[in-house]
Amino acid sequence: MKLRIFIQILLGLVIGWFAAASIDKENLNLVFIAIPLIGLAHEILHVIPLKLYKLKFNFVINGMLIGFKSTFKNIDQYIVIAVAPQIITITLAVLYTLTSNIITLVLSILHLAISCEDILRVFKYIANYFI
Repeated sequence: MKLRIFIQILLGLVIGWFAAASIDKENLNLVFIAIPLIGLAHEILHVIPLKLYKLKFNFVINGMLIGFKSTFKNIDQYIVIAVAPQIITITLAVLYTLTSNIITLVLSILHLAISCEDILRVFKYIANYFI
């Protein structure tokens, strides 16, 4: 296993564990039910800009990493497609500030954990672009 993939998986598990440890057992079941739904919504939010850019893509499962593989015409397209699912994180964070419901905060943090690969690649491309 590549070190990068290992670090991404480990980071996701650690973030998930810390987030899950902060809620009570009654709400933990709700969070575990919501995780696959958030994952599905996350992938759908990747597909929308892929289709808007009219790019060809394939669904890929590589170990624990699930997503889409596509060839991008430029880095801007990749960044938009990779960052699009952060609408979920922002929405959940705003809901937390409005309701103070810990479940929305935990789901927001877990979505960040799901997004580790996308976010790390965006940072890599931004760093290469500006340096």
